[in-house]
Amino acid sequence: MSEQALEQPGTLSDTALELTQSPNSIFRRALFGGYKTHDVDHYVERAADVLESLIDENKEFKVQIDAQQLEQVELRTALSSALNFTDHIVAAAKREASALLQNSRAREEDYASDAASSPATLAQEIDALRSQRDRLAAELNAALDSHIRLLSAVESNSIPEIDRARVNSILNGGD
Repeated sequence: MSEQALEQPGTLSDTALELTQSPNSIFRRALFGGYKTHDVDHYVERAADVLESLIDENKEFKVQIDAQQLEQVELRTALSSALNFTDHIVAAAKREASALLQNSRAREEDYASDAASSPATLAQEIDALRSQRDRLAAELNAALDSHIRLLSAVESNSIPEIDRARVNSILNGGD
């Protein structure tokens, strides 16, 4: 390395110390054995600066790792919550679908039994209505016959006096 590379801060050699290089290529020899103290001191200062910057960078990485781990925990928690929520929704939907299906089957059975019994029930109701009609017609015919006889008797004056007063009161809206 040149003397300029050792003394210029901000160059690549400031951050990348050459540990594998031989001391002769990094340090200049002093006149009386050893290396120039200025070169060694400068190298040690540079090594301390690099070490300090690496420590700061390491701290920043640790902060970033902690933040990423926190985000990872938050994401896992959110994902877990979303999965639980999804499971609850699916379970509720299955329960509701099952209830709707059971209700539909029960209605289907009711409709089927109603449809099966409807003709018989309707036939019974029709027969009952016909018998009521026939009975009512017979009662009306009997009432009409009675009224016709009464009117004929009133016209011919063949009703006894006691019954005539009663017939007149019935005809006039009385008793």
